[in-house]
Amino acid sequence: MADLRPILIASRPHTTPRSATVQDKYTGAPLAEVCVAGETEVRAAIGAAHDARLAMANLPLHVRASVLRSVAQALRERREEFAPTLVAEVGKPIALSRGEMDRAIETFSISAEEAERGAGGVLPLDASRLGEGYFAVTVR
Repeated sequence: MADLRPILIASRPHTTPRSATVQDKYTGAPLAEVCVAGETEVRAAIGAAHDARLAMANLPLHVRASVLRSVAQALRERREEFAPTLVAEVGKPIALSRGEMDRAIETFSISAEEAERGAGGVLPLDASRLGEGYFAVTVR
């Protein structure tokens, strides 16, 4: 099994006293040993998010859109790497795991478009077939 995988707080890796083994849902074989966040790590993550709020709020809309498009592209490039991981970790069939990846890619792509608009509101998510019947609420 691979080394202990840390959690990330403000993009920095942190190891914790507690860990958990992620097991393949089909075979029961260990996939990874991951750190488990406790109160200290949760408070640190909340503090980091609070500290970053003004910088994020002041990002120009085109920069936000660019970041979101970059995430969508990175997910698109690694789709066939992540989908089998979902199969192993949560036991989803590969077709549904690929659908999860497609939905994530579409969510970031649509979010990039919305970032450029800069307005808030209620948005139907049925621009993607995976979003039929769902809505997003945005607040600027």
